[in-house]
Amino acid sequence: MITEREGLEENKIYFYKDLFIRLISSIVLIFLALYLNYKGEFYFLAAIIIASIILIIEFYKLFDNYIFNTNFFIVTTSGIMAIFFIHYGAYHYFFS
Repeated sequence: MITEREGLEENKIYFYKDLFIRLISSIVLIFLALYLNYKGEFYFLAAIIIASIILIIEFYKLFDNYIFNTNFFIVTTSGIMAIFFIHYGAYHYFFS
């Protein structure tokens, strides 16, 4: 039988392990984001599109919506098109 103290110790170890993993991944991702920003053009655009798709999926999971439905593909496609047009300045050509 696990006592309350042993349970707290297990939670403490899990917390520090989780904190360490989050700290290391955040450091790596910061350097990756800075590098992709420095490279620019296609690499930065691809990173923004991938991050947007991941955020949309997490948003759908947050509200317990089914991810792969028609609404998801409409939102994702329109978001990717908006990012693409903004990045390459297509609004200047269409609306000037």
